Amino acid sequence: MNVKPLWSAEELQKATGAKLSGAPLKSPIKGVRMDSRAVKAGDLFIAIKGDIQDGHGYIAQAAQNGAVAALVDHVPEGAESALTYFVVKDSFEAMRAMAQYARNRSKAKVIGITGSVGKTGTRALMEVAFGALGTVHASVGSYNNHYGVPYSVAGLPTYAETAIFEMGMNHAGEITPLAKLGRPDLAVITTISEAHIENFKDIYGIADAKAEIFNGMGEGGMAVLNADDGFYEHLAHKAQARGLDCYSFGAQKDADAVLRRYKLSGGKAHIEADILGEDVSFSLSIPGRHIAINAMAVLLSVALFEGDIRKAAKALSSLQPLAGRGQQVRVRLDGARMITVVDESYNASPISMRAAFDVLDSFDSMGRKYAILGDMFELGEKGAEYHVKLADVIKESSAEQVYCCGKLMKNLADVLPQPYLAGHSESPEQALSWLRDTARDGDVVLVKGSNGMKLSAIVDALK
Repeated sequence: MNVKPLWSAEELQKATGAKLSGAPLKSPIKGVRMDSRAVKAGDLFIAIKGDIQDGHGYIAQAAQNGAVAALVDHVPEGAESALTYFVVKDSFEAMRAMAQYARNRSKAKVIGITGSVGKTGTRALMEVAFGALGTVHASVGSYNNHYGVPYSVAGLPTYAETAIFEMGMNHAGEITPLAKLGRPDLAVITTISEAHIENFKDIYGIADAKAEIFNGMGEGGMAVLNADDGFYEHLAHKAQARGLDCYSFGAQKDADAVLRRYKLSGGKAHIEADILGEDVSFSLSIPGRHIAINAMAVLLSVALFEGDIRKAAKALSSLQPLAGRGQQVRVRLDGARMITVVDESYNASPISMRAAFDVLDSFDSMGRKYAILGDMFELGEKGAEYHVKLADVIKESSAEQVYCCGKLMKNLADVLPQPYLAGHSESPEQALSWLRDTARDGDVVLVKGSNGMKLSAIVDALK
């Protein structure tokens, strides 16, 4: 395929109103980057002045890594003379203007994904499924906020046939501008749960905030909604008010995409599904019934765009879990004991905690099973109560012991009976020490908490 450049100097100036400075542009721009460490040869580095750091201080590193140009609000003194500078009044607003221009010129089918949990995993499944059918552009990592969405859309190439953008929020009103920028043809809302509830009156406020994704869609667009979480009717009403067609996915037998059978064997999930009346069988290398449910949304999206769902389903088997989001790591301690670590250290909410313990239960292990749990953030005044409720989840699971990390997890530690409670501390270091002392050959340990708890340090240390 003869790939066209992402941006020419003329297009970039037209989109942003930038003035040129520095060296003439040596070659068309191949990509855009906000992180100087991720810059590759031929990229445009966007120097954004953030709350903590100013990207203008990293222009030299970007140039060293191969950037040919930089989008800046000023050319710093002593800046790299070999670069072309596109000088604008505000580099963040210019990036948004780039995104608007890129979306307007694109002929891609655009999918927007939001929800309380499962956004990034569903985006990864979407990328693989549609990637088996044509060229795909998708959000990188978890870039789903007011910086990440315009950054992702600004990188949308003209040759992409499908574009997949993840959209997140912490407060009401945040998704609307993201949706208007991405303008999805199809929107997926994965699940509504208590994540970020501290910023809302109740869970219906969260549902309404997620429904803002419909504000960026035109009449005749499609909404793919969860049939299992109790919010289908609420969200469908809002989608239909915007003139959207609604479709459902889940385990409900009358859903448009139904998970008929889910069985774990040989480390894989074997799935039978009905997608708009068509029977499909496939496997996933990522365990978890919640992952299989989200795969229903993915295959339903493929079917709604008249794609080959069998080819897409087959491609899903190649996807591996992401670090911090269910990745399974085999670790040998002291050269003798081999344990399996289920790395769920990136985020946590009550619903995702239950799903993670379901995954732990699915392991057919000769050893023991236990968990290291960190605080679940952004649960508001009921945060302590949500942590206490985890005791029932743990007692119903196959976990033998749990080590609690963090101030909020002290609430769980106080009610968790012996022999379940292994210990409590406010930092991961003591949990790591406990694990090293306790683990036996063949054991499986779940590590899960909100990203701010930095339980990833436990996984990194074990690696």
